Amino acid sequence: MSSFLYSGNTMDVYTQLVVLLLLIAGARRPTANPRNKFYFQALGILIIILEFSGTLAAVKIPGAPWTQPVGNFLLFFLDGLVEFTWIRYVASWARLDKHTRTKWFAPIDMFTMANFLVTIVNHWTGWLYVIHPDGAYERGPFFLLRAGLLILSIIYIEIFIVSQREKFSRDNFRAILLFPVAPLIGGGLQAVIPNSPNLEHAGAGIAYLFIYLFVQNRDMNTDHLTGIGNRRLLDIVLDNHVTEVGRDEAAPAFSCVMADLDHFKAINDTYGHTQGDRALINTAEILADIFAPYGTVARYGGDEFVCVLDVAEQGELDALVADFQAAVRVFNRQHRLDFPIEVSVGSAVYDTAAKPGAQEFLHSVDELMYEEKRSKGAER
Repeated sequence: MSSFLYSGNTMDVYTQLVVLLLLIAGARRPTANPRNKFYFQALGILIIILEFSGTLAAVKIPGAPWTQPVGNFLLFFLDGLVEFTWIRYVASWARLDKHTRTKWFAPIDMFTMANFLVTIVNHWTGWLYVIHPDGAYERGPFFLLRAGLLILSIIYIEIFIVSQREKFSRDNFRAILLFPVAPLIGGGLQAVIPNSPNLEHAGAGIAYLFIYLFVQNRDMNTDHLTGIGNRRLLDIVLDNHVTEVGRDEAAPAFSCVMADLDHFKAINDTYGHTQGDRALINTAEILADIFAPYGTVARYGGDEFVCVLDVAEQGELDALVADFQAAVRVFNRQHRLDFPIEVSVGSAVYDTAAKPGAQEFLHSVDELMYEEKRSKGAER
């Protein structure tokens, strides 16, 4: 076995181990999106199988002549399933109706089925590859065509992601958009370098780790729609702040901002739930731009958001709220939605002398926010 093949097999083993560890870690985590978790797990299992198939295809085992044919068959047969699974994982992060999903999935599904059939008949045609009696591997006449179609399918999914960018939070959009880069580079190199290691699937393993760290790992404490913190994260952060102040007299004060979209039901009834979702996503993005550098921004539920901030002075807090309201006005002037966003805000610095409980403090801020809403005639 050449050192080149050995290094390739070692890379396969490392990739399998990394993806396996991510699968175990991901399986233990609760999620608000079971479909998302299913496709993430399926993608990891596929990568492991493909990496193992690459090892079988590259290694000649005395007394086991079946390893190369089986390994190569699995590599080619299952390869298209990566794109098939990936586009469904992407779609699980966006709220797409059935018609939209079917329309975008169709080309990938057709390529996957065609790949299955061509791989099966390759045993008789040699269109994709040939394994000679001495074990030598040779690419078939349509190998590069298939490789090109695989790369085009990855580019197609990138176009799909960009076309649905309004459905994602900014952080998730960037991370998901970058996922295909490593397998795309690996697949391109593998296509033009004869006898190269399994670079495409090694790249997929790297991308899988990237997605786990920057997208999937955030799911437990992340609101699925907006990409900011969820109620679970908010409760943890708020309780920690209140506990710290109660335990340590010298602990600095903190503050809380609650924001609520005005006329949200009317937005959904008039413009549809898709536009309502966009209003929530855009509001979350503006809140994160202003308040995230100072603490935690979370979706409290429905059309309500809460920010828990390391801000101890009322004047500084008022200035941040004014910055947020100004940012909302700037957003509305850009006419990115068919209607203006209107937000009622309540804010307060935690009283370190009275030391109210977490929910009591949150309720007092909610009352301040509701007071503003009522003064504008924008009752919930």
